[in-house]
Amino acid sequence: MRNYSLLIYGLWVFLILCSVLWNLYSLPLTNNVAWILIGIHLAILLTGILVNYLLFHKVLFVFRVSKLAEQALKEERQFLNTILESISDGIVVCDKDGHLTLFNPAARTFLGSSELHIPVNECASQYGLHSADGARLLARDESPLYRTLQEGKVRGQEVFVSPPNGGTERTLLANMERDQFKLFFQPQIDIQTGELIG
Repeated sequence: MRNYSLLIYGLWVFLILCSVLWNLYSLPLTNNVAWILIGIHLAILLTGILVNYLLFHKVLFVFRVSKLAEQALKEERQFLNTILESISDGIVVCDKDGHLTLFNPAARTFLGSSELHIPVNECASQYGLHSADGARLLARDESPLYRTLQEGKVRGQEVFVSPPNGGTERTLLANMERDQFKLFFQPQIDIQTGELIG
């Protein structure tokens, strides 16, 4: 980037000097007019160099700041992923529409699957979520995730999980609250497009 800027400076200086020399040698000018033209050309030259310098450093500064922000975001995500991967409680994350977007290893083990982007109304059949006695699949309105999205929380709901792929059957206790994780309950925005993604 710096070499590119130096090339632009050099080209700018060369063009201005060529213009000054052309005016001095090809036009019949008096001494005063020649010095005025030289002064104008030098003023243009210095202005061009200053503008180019300022623009180059502003672009370079913005580029560096965006790279630093990108690196900080990457490090934060790695840190949070490390924590999420090491927690023994099952954690499931959904987007604003209730589609599952993330499972930690414990949730994958409990549910016997980690298929993502399942609508909330298909969760019970996809993951084998049954009533506490295991007699029937949960209806959409009984799903802990759906209830959390609608009511704001679920406390102490027992769910019998019988994974369709033949995993270990178990009873889980659902304790979810929409505002429980206020620090992380914020819009997720794609940095490059500005779109709301979750």
